Amino acid sequence: MKKKIFIVFIIIFTIFLIGAFNNNSYAYTDLSSGEVTIEEIPDQTYTGRPIKPKIRVKHGGSYLTENRDYAIRGYFQNINTGVGMVEIQGIGNDYRGTLSESFRINPKDISSCSITINPYDSTYTGSPIEPDITVMDGGQIIDSGSQTYTISYSDNINVGTATVTIRGMGNYTGFNSATYSITAKPIDDNENPPDEKPTTPDENPENPSDEENPTTPDENPSDGENSSIIDNNSNTSSEDFQNITTNTSSNNKSNNSISNNIKDNTVSKTILPKAGLKHGIIAISILVLVISIIFYKRYTYFKDIK
Repeated sequence: MKKKIFIVFIIIFTIFLIGAFNNNSYAYTDLSSGEVTIEEIPDQTYTGRPIKPKIRVKHGGSYLTENRDYAIRGYFQNINTGVGMVEIQGIGNDYRGTLSESFRINPKDISSCSITINPYDSTYTGSPIEPDITVMDGGQIIDSGSQTYTISYSDNINVGTATVTIRGMGNYTGFNSATYSITAKPIDDNENPPDEKPTTPDENPENPSDEENPTTPDENPSDGENSSIIDNNSNTSSEDFQNITTNTSSNNKSNNSISNNIKDNTVSKTILPKAGLKHGIIAISILVLVISIIFYKRYTYFKDIK
C-alpha cells in the first residue's frame, strides 16, 4: 500500500515539473527591452484640465493593441504647462514589463480668453480707477496669479477711455486688453456755492447820489448865485478900500461899518453846500484876503497916528 502511494506522488510531481518547465520556456517580449517603442507624442496646449493624448505602441513593424498587448497605467504631470508622462504595462503571454513616454504641454495664448469689466463706466475721482475684471477661458473663470496672468491699468485717472491689460503667466502667454469709460463728475451746487457778498442798503443804495448828497433849495444855489457871491465880495472889497484911503479922519468908524457890511454880505451868502464846494473855497479865500487887507490898513493907520 505504501508503495502504491509513493508511485502516485512521483507521477504527480513529475507532471508538475513538466508543466512548470513548459510555462517558463514560453517566449514573451519585455517592453523595456527596446524592441517596443511609443511613437513621439505631439505637443499639447494647456486646457486647465488633465490632458490624456492618444498613443501608438509599435513592436517592429506592427502596432500593439491596447488592452490586449498592453494597458495604460496612467498619465502623470498632465495638467499644467511643462513635461507630462504616460506609462504602459505589458499584458497577456506575449509582453511583459513597463514602458513610458513624455510629452510637452505648452501655455495657452491668453488673447483667446474674454475679459469682463465691472463696472464698465466709472466716475472721475482724481485718483487711479481700477475696476474689477473677470477673465474667462471658455466657461471657466480664471483667477489672477503667478500661473495665470497679471493685471495692469493705463490712462485710468482723467476723463476718457481707460485700458486694462492682462499678461499671460505660467499656463498662459501673450497679452489681452479691454477698455472702459471714465465720465466727468457732476457738479454739486451745494458743495461749491459761489462767493456772494451780502448787501446792505448803505453799501448798495438804489440812488446813491441822492442819499449821499441830499440837497435843499437853500443849500444848493445855482452857478449864477455862486458867481454873484464872488462878484459882490469883489465889489465890496474895492469900494471899502477906496473909502479907507480917502477918509482917513473917520477911518475907525468906516472900518467898523465896512467890516460889519462885509460880514453881513459874505456870511449870509457863503453857506456852502457840498455840491458847490469848489466855489465855496474860492469865496472863503477872497473873504480871508479882504479881511487881511482891512486889518493891515487899520494897523498902518493907528501906527501913523502914534
